[in-house]
Amino acid sequence: MRFWIALVAGGLSAFVGLSDADACSPPLPGLRTTIPEDGGSYPANGIVLLFGDGVALDATVTVDGAPASLVQATEFPVGFMGGIGARVQPEPAAGQEVVITGDFCDDAMDESFGCEDKTIRYVATAADDVAPAAPASVSFDVYDHADFHSSGGDCQSDSDLAWFVHVDADAPEAGGTPVAHLVEGFAPDATETTVMRLVFVDGATTDVTFRASASQLGGRSLGEAMCFRVSTFDAAGHQSAASDTVCAPCHLREESGDGDSSSPPDEPSWDEDDLYEDGPCGDGSSGCACDVAGTRGLSATWPMLLSLSALAMCLRRRLRRR
Repeated sequence: MRFWIALVAGGLSAFVGLSDADACSPPLPGLRTTIPEDGGSYPANGIVLLFGDGVALDATVTVDGAPASLVQATEFPVGFMGGIGARVQPEPAAGQEVVITGDFCDDAMDESFGCEDKTIRYVATAADDVAPAAPASVSFDVYDHADFHSSGGDCQSDSDLAWFVHVDADAPEAGGTPVAHLVEGFAPDATETTVMRLVFVDGATTDVTFRASASQLGGRSLGEAMCFRVSTFDAAGHQSAASDTVCAPCHLREESGDGDSSSPPDEPSWDEDDLYEDGPCGDGSSGCACDVAGTRGLSATWPMLLSLSALAMCLRRRLRRR
């Protein structure tokens, strides 16, 4: 069974507020979003995260005015979504100011388009030596919805099926090291991940959506098509143990027909008729996101412009053909 890798960061759609004409406009090359933001603070051992198109570690670094450098770090999994992580070496002490300046562009992009110089300044705080806890629970619901047909110019794909994955975990400390969940999905008999998404979190509950077409299930039933597990990372380079793997949904709803929306439908309000008999909520018990009274929407996860990174990755090949 073959699926796709979901190259999206954050819980916000990359296409919210864009007209059909603008939704797939080629992105500008260079750096767009950083963690930490310019003017903020960050753990001394924190991995600086850079997001954009054609991003590279082309920058000069100083720590309280003394020369330093950026050394690529792979402990935080941003490479698959077009990001780069790097540590400042030597590691700054708490209270020292770090200044990073450059165009952050690879040579090919800089030569073809030119990349704007940018500066990131932050004050180092005490090193973060505590790994995040593993997620407390992971559950998911399945919605076989009316067919959605992409316009062809909106960077969306046809779909008629959605998995809504819900992660409950300790909320990250306000103002602390950024934390993200890596949500992985795979067929029950698969040996490799088939869908994946990295989501920055700012609360105890995180909701992530994967979409597909039923024709991609290879004949597997909706309630037995996918398993999910979640690991938690922080930007200091720590990783939690993986969550338990879940392979049966709490809720499953099937509808038919053609949709008439410009985007696929959101998660519906579930009711008792949607309880999946062989799932963790099949006996009507509560827990594991089995609440049938309300709707779970997308969490407001790190309201930064990380979603633009997804748009950049979607269009990267197109830009380079120009």
